[in-house]
Amino acid sequence: SPVTNNAFTISWPNTDPNYQLQVTTSLSSPSWGAGPSPVVVNGVNQVSVDVSGGGTQFYRLVRVVCP
Repeated sequence: SPVTNNAFTISWPNTDPNYQLQVTTSLSSPSWGAGPSPVVVNGVNQVSVDVSGGGTQFYRLVRVVCP
């Protein structure tokens, strides 16, 4: 989504609870951690990301399946 008021929204379907949003500050040697929260459910999972602090951040959505 476009940046509005120093934030943007990441959203994905909430029909599968096995997805996790993760974040890292580098793609050359990434250390992925839990993404921003809270995740708001309103037909889709949505996270609003504040970009006012500067710095580069990369996001990925992964599907985690427990055996």
